[in-house]
Amino acid sequence: MSVLARQARRFAGKVKRTLFPPPPPALHTGAVDVIVTRHGWMLVPRSDTTIGESLRRYGEWAESEIRLMSGFVAPGGTVLEVGANLGAHTLAFAQMVGRQGRVIAVEPQRYIHACLSGSVAANGHTQVLILNALAGDRTDHVLPPPVDYAKAGNFGAVHFRDVHSTSRSFEAIPMICADDLNLDRLDLVKIDAEGMEAEVLRGMAGTLERLHPALFVEATTQGRAEAVEAVLHPLGYRGWTARATAYNPDNFRGDAYDIFGGATETNVLYLTEEQAAHHAGALADLPPFAPADMPL
Repeated sequence: MSVLARQARRFAGKVKRTLFPPPPPALHTGAVDVIVTRHGWMLVPRSDTTIGESLRRYGEWAESEIRLMSGFVAPGGTVLEVGANLGAHTLAFAQMVGRQGRVIAVEPQRYIHACLSGSVAANGHTQVLILNALAGDRTDHVLPPPVDYAKAGNFGAVHFRDVHSTSRSFEAIPMICADDLNLDRLDLVKIDAEGMEAEVLRGMAGTLERLHPALFVEATTQGRAEAVEAVLHPLGYRGWTARATAYNPDNFRGDAYDIFGGATETNVLYLTEEQAAHHAGALADLPPFAPADMPL
């Protein structure tokens, strides 16, 4: 083999290892892998093409969000996570609050909820309460959308909007209001509800007025952001834009290839004036949020 051919083969091998690195050590159990991530063991569906793929490849998901929110969670505190998905944030929150704290994770998809439950149990986080429910602005039962979890898909994007107008599966799940949890402490609320953020907040308006937690809310469109602010402004909250890239160069596995192509996610950190004054340092690099900046 010529020198040029050997160099070409080495180069091709390097490109292959960069684009398709060997999978991390994992326990393969049919359709789900049990893998080590930055925040502990996780059950990850092989067919999940976004959050699951990030967990498999990088051993983490949305780590910059977790770092930002950690400044608002203390040992012994309480976190409410609406739309917990596979639990990348849930496990981190459990570590932040410790054994004396509490994490309440709400996840409506039964299969994803099962994976989340397995991850929490595998790490021994008895301080985590996991609810297979949909958070909203009323107490009800809804029929979830039919999802084939054996096929490749982005299961973090499954939404429950307009639950009475599209095709649904036969197995009803409860819709709950977070006010009904009757919490006596709440440090942070994270909401990733795929367009139902305002409904979730209306269902916990009493808790927000009483306990004033910090809020970390997904923002996608101008209309949804306006609906969120219509709930929060009368309660004394204002927002700061927290935009982050999906890929973290300093990821848990040290993987240098960005499979997301520079894609970003936008969330809003909502605080009261008193909280904003106390956390001025954390807000220094976050611009004030305006719904008009979001796409229609």
